[in-house]
Amino acid sequence: MSTGCRRRARQCSNAIHALPYPRLQRWTRWHAGTAGRPGRPARTSSFLVDHDILVDAGTGVEDLSVEDMRRIDHVFLTHSHLDHICALPLMLDTVGSSRERPVVVHAPP
Repeated sequence: MSTGCRRRARQCSNAIHALPYPRLQRWTRWHAGTAGRPGRPARTSSFLVDHDILVDAGTGVEDLSVEDMRRIDHVFLTHSHLDHICALPLMLDTVGSSRERPVVVHAPP
């Protein structure tokens, strides 16, 4: 990862952890939902920031097009509850072979 990419990822990570969810929702360009349960119209946590950063990978990811998923370079997981990670394997399986670089997943230990 280039220095610029690392710097941007670190800045995004710091900003994400510093903001409460209501402000985070206004900060994002696309908000899939925070219902805590799957099923239309409710979605579990997924936030797309600037088309290339995904914060959490809940069922809201399923509303993205394949092209939108392909643009995601970094995924930040806030914690490992199923409603925040369940769509990550499906998204990676869908776009992984069509990407030149791997998606970088940032997660707490």
